[in-house]
Amino acid sequence: MKTYTHTIIPETFPTSSKRLVPNSTTKFEKYRTYLTQQIEHAGRSLAILAKEHFLQHHLSGQQVAVLAGVSSNGGSALVCARRLHSLGVDVQVFMTDTDERMAAVTLRQKQLLKQIGVPVHLGTELPGDLEYDLIIDGIMESSATQKLCGLSMEMIHWINAGNEKVIAIDLPSGLNSRSNRGAAAIVEADATLTLAMPKESMFTERAKHYIGSLYLGDMRVPSTDTATDIIKIY
Repeated sequence: MKTYTHTIIPETFPTSSKRLVPNSTTKFEKYRTYLTQQIEHAGRSLAILAKEHFLQHHLSGQQVAVLAGVSSNGGSALVCARRLHSLGVDVQVFMTDTDERMAAVTLRQKQLLKQIGVPVHLGTELPGDLEYDLIIDGIMESSATQKLCGLSMEMIHWINAGNEKVIAIDLPSGLNSRSNRGAAAIVEADATLTLAMPKESMFTERAKHYIGSLYLGDMRVPSTDTATDIIKIY
């Protein structure tokens, strides 16, 4: 049975279903933080969550699969992969697409991984029989406009077919951030690290099945401003 809890990773501000932001992009633009900084903060928080709540400090020899898309969530997943590798974790990365389709910040993170010897593959090379201690889901953005198809869908099915623990970034891939609708396939995560503030769709009964335990990632959004630019869900 998956639990549904609120925990801060690391220190930031309390999570509440009545204190949500509909679109975190507006807040980031307001403070003019750069995308490279955002994904570094997100990847750092994700590595902390993986280390302290799932791998439980027994890092050497642990095997982690990082499934990453071509946009910023994929970049955050690659930052997490780099940080876990530096701690002695055996990390393997699987991408949804080739370099030509990647955002510049995500491609840069992939290049850094190759420089330090982390294996990076296409998702077509996902093993059929290898078991991992943890899977990181960074396949899709939480944007309502992104379509799920092809290799991304196959990678989601691969995650759901296994018994490994899964952490999703921001929202499980396939789940819509602005409505209760989802794609044809949705990652069933054991935990979700939402970024900056929770999303509207997280507190529906349907979403809880996919989100698992809910954690809030520190994206360096000032806590003194959390009472503005928010909406009340219920």
